[in-house]
Amino acid sequence: MEWLETGQGIRISKQANIVGLDRIVLEGHSVISAGCQVEANVYMVDGDERRTKAAVSLGRYCVLEKNVRVKPPVVGYKKRTPGSQSSQSTQSTQGTHTGQGKMPIHCDMSVRSHVWIGQGCKVYCRTIGSSVIVGAGTQLNRCSEIGSVVLIDSGLIIPERFKIPSYSRVSRHPSMPNSIVIEPISPTFGPLIEQWCKKRYLGAPVDLLGDPQLPMMREDTDMAL
Repeated sequence: MEWLETGQGIRISKQANIVGLDRIVLEGHSVISAGCQVEANVYMVDGDERRTKAAVSLGRYCVLEKNVRVKPPVVGYKKRTPGSQSSQSTQSTQGTHTGQGKMPIHCDMSVRSHVWIGQGCKVYCRTIGSSVIVGAGTQLNRCSEIGSVVLIDSGLIIPERFKIPSYSRVSRHPSMPNSIVIEPISPTFGPLIEQWCKKRYLGAPVDLLGDPQLPMMREDTDMAL
């Protein structure tokens, strides 16, 4: 059996790497796939030495596809004291570097319900609202904030501290490959995204490209397990 399943309908692959499970809140009916890394054993901004505060929270019907990395964002650094523990190494993987004798301080990460995160994404954001799809290979950089009812194309880089408003479609800029374009979408996408996330949780195929309401979804979008 390749999956661990709880009574709340949470399925976690035995090939997923989860650090700090006691600091992760999972509301239920969620999937953490093979190769995923969820790093919750971090030093929090409130100085919670006992590490009792939840560092990562996931709502209902959240799906993390293969090889997704989730880590609460770094918000600063503090001087290392004898006996203190660093979250990982002295070199952060979120695009910033710690000097010798300093340790990163993180804030909590909140992911609400009906969120589908594609293969190979790197998630270092502060919040993700409800009814959100993140295309494969996208990176949500530290302290970025994603609103509710949002579609994010594959292979994008969301800048640090960038705020994506609710009811938005995020795609690559046609003439500037490293930039993004944000366009409004109809609130009717909310119920659609909820349906897609529930289908994906159940293992049913979801053909986003074939949906008539997504005429601009790029053909290289890969959300498969």
